[in-house]
Amino acid sequence: MTDAPPDVVSVHDEPRHRFRFRNDHAYVYDVLIPPADVTLYHSHNEDTLYVAIAGAHVCNQPLGQDAQIGDVAKGTIMVMPHRTKPIVHQVTNKGDADMRLIGAEILASPPVVAETALSAPGLTLASEKPRVRTYTVVLEPDASTGDMACAFSGLLIVISGGVIEIAGADGARTLSLSPGDAIWHDGPVRQRLTNRGAAPFEAVLGEWR
Repeated sequence: MTDAPPDVVSVHDEPRHRFRFRNDHAYVYDVLIPPADVTLYHSHNEDTLYVAIAGAHVCNQPLGQDAQIGDVAKGTIMVMPHRTKPIVHQVTNKGDADMRLIGAEILASPPVVAETALSAPGLTLASEKPRVRTYTVVLEPDASTGDMACAFSGLLIVISGGVIEIAGADGARTLSLSPGDAIWHDGPVRQRLTNRGAAPFEAVLGEWR
């Protein structure tokens, strides 16, 4: 007698995936798995950008395949082509602290995209994938990116929070940001990020293509 196949839910219906927001281009959710906890088997069908907000020791169990156990470092960026390589899997937190990451499904390309990568102080190009470019953002206290011509729409995902001033054509706003916060901007836009806090600010910027 063989075991019955497990029930499978959509990534959107997995209880440990907390919905954050959705627009025409992105579906953003927050993954929080306590120590020794396990997700349901769930399916991914959209290309997805993942950013690890905290380090974790995890077991990834794809349905019908061998389990993969390993460490994910804080700040790890992953871009998974789930449209062409959909997956059904279950994730177990094998560590002694909460596993947390932000997932952002890449639903559609914006009407305006940038041909070349953005260059600005504090930004480092991390990866170029067909549907998203990613940058690491590291700003020391009082440091600024300078005025950036962001010829794209994108998502800023905060890894280490702080007080950030975001200045653009419509003025400046100062935000108190926490790890895991995610801010979408529609482009093209000119903006400047300045760290007004007392500690380094770290984030990932995803550029939709």
